[in-house]
Amino acid sequence: MAKKPDKKLTYEQAIASLEQLIEEIESGDAGLEQTLESYEKGVKLISHCRSILERVEKRMTELKVQDQAMESDDTDEVVEADADFEDGWNAEDDQRGPNAHG
Repeated sequence: MAKKPDKKLTYEQAIASLEQLIEEIESGDAGLEQTLESYEKGVKLISHCRSILERVEKRMTELKVQDQAMESDDTDEVVEADADFEDGWNAEDDQRGPNAHG
């Protein structure tokens, strides 16, 4: 029975191993037992790759949510600053007006 892929195996390494297995199977040089073993290894490598992709996708989603939350916080701060400016500034109180220089 084929052993599980090494958990430290990177996505790229797993894909390279999978491509090698496909070449071996497609060559037709291996016997039935060897082909079955290679197929089993391939199934495990595919599973390993999928788990890596799922983990990466989950992390990307988390980062996107964090980014959106930060953008929302930044927008809230700008809105609050604008409100403070509008509440605290009165053109009648300021003789220079909004377009005055100096």
